[in-house]
Amino acid sequence: MPFTICHAAVAIPMSRDRLVPSALAIGAMSPDFVKFVPVTLPEIGSLGHQMSELVLGSLMGMGVFVVFQALLKRPLVALAPGWARRRLAGPSQGFRWSARTLGWAALSVFLGAITHIVLDGVTHGDILPFLTTDTVVGSVSRQQVVQDGLSIVLGVAIIAWCVRWMVRAIPAEEEPQVGPLRWWRVPVWTGMALLVGLAALNFALVPAEAFRINRWQTEADLVWTKLAMLAVDTVMALTFSVFVYALIHTALQLIATLRQGRGGSRADGRERTTLPGPHPLRATTGPQPQTTGPQQHLGMRE
Repeated sequence: MPFTICHAAVAIPMSRDRLVPSALAIGAMSPDFVKFVPVTLPEIGSLGHQMSELVLGSLMGMGVFVVFQALLKRPLVALAPGWARRRLAGPSQGFRWSARTLGWAALSVFLGAITHIVLDGVTHGDILPFLTTDTVVGSVSRQQVVQDGLSIVLGVAIIAWCVRWMVRAIPAEEEPQVGPLRWWRVPVWTGMALLVGLAALNFALVPAEAFRINRWQTEADLVWTKLAMLAVDTVMALTFSVFVYALIHTALQLIATLRQGRGGSRADGRERTTLPGPHPLRATTGPQPQTTGPQQHLGMRE
C-alpha cells in the first residue's frame, strides 16, 4: 500500500462544495491509524481495510479531526515562519462547531476512508490481481513497484499543491495572533527534530535480520521491511512531540488569556473610581438662579 501520509493527496481534487479538506485528508489516512498505536491488539490491525468495518475507520478519523481542530491547528500554525503564518491567517481561524459543519466533516472523513480502501485494493492486487503475479527485478514484485511509485507520485502531488497554494494565497496585512510563542519556535523545532532523530537512530541500530519472517526473504526484502518500520516509528515520535507541544502551547495561551482578563478588570475598576464630575451627595451653596415661565425641555424623560 502507499505510505499513509500520501493517501491525503485525494483531498486535493475532492475539496469542493461543502466538503472539508482537512477532514478528507484525515479520513483518507484513517484506516492506517491503528498501525501507529504502540499497543498490540488482536485482529484490530486489519479492520480499517475491510469494507464491513468502514464505520470504525471513519469514527477514528472523526476523532482525530476533532482533536486537530480543537487542539492542534493553531499551535501548528504558530510554529510556521512569518510569511506562512500570514498566508494561513484564514485557515487558522476557529472551526464553526455546529451540527451542519460537523455533518459535512463526518461525510468528508467517510469519503476519504473509502478512497483509502479503494486505493489499497488496487495496490494489493484485490482489484488488479495481475500486480501480484510476476516479479520485476529479483524478488521485487509489480505490486511493490506500484506501491512505491504511487507513494512517490502522491507525495510529490501534495508538495506541489502546498507550494502552489502558498504562492497564490494572499497574505494578511497583519500576522495573526495564534499564541504566546515567539522565541520558542527554534527550541520547539530543535526539540522535535532531536526526538525524531533519536527514535530513528535507536531503530536503525536494530539489525535487518531481526525482521526475518521466513528463510525465503532476501536481503532487499529485509532492508525494505526495516525502512518501513523505521518510517512508522518516526511518525509515532513526531506525533507524540506534536501533541506535547500543542498541550503546552494551549496551556500557555490559556494562562495569558486569564492574566489579560484580570488585568482588564482591574483597569476598569480604577477607571470607575476616578470618574470626573460632582459628587452626587455634595450640597451646593450660594444663590440659585430664578427661572420663570415655561421651562425648555432638555430631552430628559420623566
